Amino acid sequence: MKNFILKLVSGFFLISTFLFGVDRFATYGLSKSKFNTFKDLNDLYANRTKAEIVLLGSSRTYVMMNPIILDSVLKMNTYNLGQDGAGIYVHKAIFSDVITHNKNTLKKIIHNIDLTTLLPNKLNYSKESFYPHLNNKNLYNNLFNFDRTIWKYKYLPMYKFQNNLAHFGRGFMLGLNIKIQENYNKLKGYKPRNENWNSDFDNYKNSLTSNEIIYDETLIEDGFKIIESLINETARMKIDYCFVFSPLYTEMYNMQLQNKMLISRLQGYADKFEHVSFYDYSNLPMNTKKSYFYNSYHLNSTGADIFSGILANDLKLSMEIEK
Repeated sequence: MKNFILKLVSGFFLISTFLFGVDRFATYGLSKSKFNTFKDLNDLYANRTKAEIVLLGSSRTYVMMNPIILDSVLKMNTYNLGQDGAGIYVHKAIFSDVITHNKNTLKKIIHNIDLTTLLPNKLNYSKESFYPHLNNKNLYNNLFNFDRTIWKYKYLPMYKFQNNLAHFGRGFMLGLNIKIQENYNKLKGYKPRNENWNSDFDNYKNSLTSNEIIYDETLIEDGFKIIESLINETARMKIDYCFVFSPLYTEMYNMQLQNKMLISRLQGYADKFEHVSFYDYSNLPMNTKKSYFYNSYHLNSTGADIFSGILANDLKLSMEIEK
């Protein structure tokens, strides 16, 4: 019986060690990936972005801020690190690393903020993009403080690949330096959406019991506390910190009753801190036109290019005035 238990334990240990090694090898391979899911953070952590301006935020940054247009107007290197489903807690997870890995070039962080940005979103943010970098202590600790389940993706062998063997295969082949087809169809992190207005907003309204949307004030205040910590961090690092409230379809804006409070708070930070600025695009004429949006929260590629041009020129004017 004793020998059987010993063999069982030994077998379990050997299998676990093997799986852990295979997991680590495939994860290492993903750190070399140029696939849409991984390339942007891979470039960040490999010190390849060399950005003078970094765009942060959720999908409202990811699909609405075109760095190519900002580059052309400002004559600076801009990189979009917005992430689908990412709220303020996820932004905080990479914030210090954005500064550290662009320390010789970074001059400004542009942070796209809306009410949903301030809320915790543990379910819908893109965990996958972080897989290759969970050994980064700062990143892991920040993610773990927000999402306790993240430990499974770091420490449980093959757990991260259980529902996506394609990522495992990609990582394993790249780890072996086998060339594979990897389509990166973004523009320095920006993913334009060439789509027309869809049914998302109507479906959302039909799911509501009221046309007034009010979010949990405690959660919002917790989000503001994180913003204030990021203000202090950029002050220490002498980085300009710019808040942006991007275009939101007018009907949705009016339904969210706390938007005016949010804009007032962001303007208050800009008034109080010399290195902080705020650009409010909640009342642009384009916000009333569905032709520029594909749903109430997101501009399509036509609207995104127009908005990016407006933002770029406003930034250029402010920078010229500062000089």
